Amino acid sequence: MNVSFTTFDKVTMNDSAFAHDLLGMYIGELKDYLVHLSPVVAARDVGAYRFLNHKVRSMINTLEASFLLEAQANLQQQMTKGASQQEINELYQKLVSIVNQLIKVLEEKKKHYAKFDNQPA
Repeated sequence: MNVSFTTFDKVTMNDSAFAHDLLGMYIGELKDYLVHLSPVVAARDVGAYRFLNHKVRSMINTLEASFLLEAQANLQQQMTKGASQQEINELYQKLVSIVNQLIKVLEEKKKHYAKFDNQPA
């Protein structure tokens, strides 16, 4: 999993306090995404799934996290084509794992910014 902070640094203009706050928002959005993801996937509600993914798309693009977009697209494709419950569950678990890994990366980066601005991690 490779997260690029190049676009993120441009967006935050290398302002450590802003970057720290924005990362906190991103972490919260991803945790909220996980809360809403399970029931949407269980119901195989493709419309709600697309809406949920759309809510985090700009953040994913800012982090250049195409691996997450790919995982979302794979799950959506399988939901659309009526894949077995086992296939859906496997792709769902993979997506959850990717999101959790991304959260950890963002938490570490947030700690990095906290060191420079005396912000709480």
